[in-house]
Amino acid sequence: MAETFRVPLDSTYLFDRDPSGRYPSPPGQAAPATGAAEVVLKPYDNVLILRQPDWELHRTIDLSGQVRFPGRYALLTRTDRLTDLIARAGGLTKEAYPDGYPVLPQQ
Repeated sequence: MAETFRVPLDSTYLFDRDPSGRYPSPPGQAAPATGAAEVVLKPYDNVLILRQPDWELHRTIDLSGQVRFPGRYALLTRTDRLTDLIARAGGLTKEAYPDGYPVLPQQ
């Protein structure tokens, strides 16, 4: 006979990742409790964590060079383009070369 329990998870079960996607500290590090119920697992228990539809990890890029406000910017949508991020960074400076790198003559 099987019993099914639905238990809400809160942020105490989440761990921050560094920019490379790795955990900077070992999983299981103590975090402040926020009221989620503690569930004690017993031998032969099965845990199923359902995926939340359309959820993705937060993605950021470091924008540098000839933009007004260089820095780290978050992608707001899956379709963000470099031009969107440059606009959010205040646009290009007057020293920028928006057409790309100059083509050197072949030798």
